[in-house]
Amino acid sequence: MSLPFTITLLMADGDPDGLKVVTKSGWSGVGLVVPRALFGEAKRRNEFARSGVYLLVGPPDSGTLPKVYIGEGDPVRNQI
Repeated sequence: MSLPFTITLLMADGDPDGLKVVTKSGWSGVGLVVPRALFGEAKRRNEFARSGVYLLVGPPDSGTLPKVYIGEGDPVRNQI
């Protein structure tokens, strides 16, 4: 049986289409959802100075599924 937990979704600039910071209770990590147009600004955030995994999502080559690239970095900022 799984234990309950809380996921918090923070709209960092108050815009639901902008940068989102995702946290989960009992977990020291953090997730960021960054629209491509805001990436240059968001990359300066402290979270990108940590070790982590990232996903880059783009339009599909063909069909309906998006193209996804998964990478890792220590720190993430140097890899993206």
